Amino acid sequence: MNAVAITMRRDFVQGRHEVRDALESAWWDLLSALGHIPLVIPNHAGHAQALIEAFRPQAVILTGGGLPGPSDDSSERDRVETLLIDYAGSSALPLLGVCRGMQAIALRFGGSLCSVTGHVGTRSGVTSRFGTHDAHCFHEYALMEAPAGFVPLAIAFDGSIEAIEHRTRPIRAVMWHPERAGSLGQADTDLLRDSLKTA
Repeated sequence: MNAVAITMRRDFVQGRHEVRDALESAWWDLLSALGHIPLVIPNHAGHAQALIEAFRPQAVILTGGGLPGPSDDSSERDRVETLLIDYAGSSALPLLGVCRGMQAIALRFGGSLCSVTGHVGTRSGVTSRFGTHDAHCFHEYALMEAPAGFVPLAIAFDGSIEAIEHRTRPIRAVMWHPERAGSLGQADTDLLRDSLKTA
């Protein structure tokens, strides 16, 4: 089993002065079914760096929840995800982004996001070369053009990009949430397995 570094969303608890890191529990079973062990990365750059150095994960997943950049109070998560993107790139390791994770990857590679409607709390069939995905979407910002070096893998009903992959590096990202599907369909299974495979 390979260790896969996986990020967490940052939740700010109003009235309690608490900041919590959280991960959708479905990721545990999903990664286990694919033969991987999750290495959960906190939203603290120093601790994230220490965990990477100690455990040397074989792949990286940037999960959903929130929006990268100055419009969201998550600068520490931005730093951690930049660190992980650079770690995966410098080691030629698989990198998978999910929703916010795709947005973070796109921004790191010079892409830009635009506001979209009709993508929050929706479910639709999205087709990629892996088949038709039961796409659970919860995003208000999307890509209309792939960043340099990337190609679209799936397109939404409104022309926005639902998935991208790098032309030469093992980087792939999706705007939907496969972990929220209840049971993983074959297209998502194949996409995730292929995205996280190591040499």
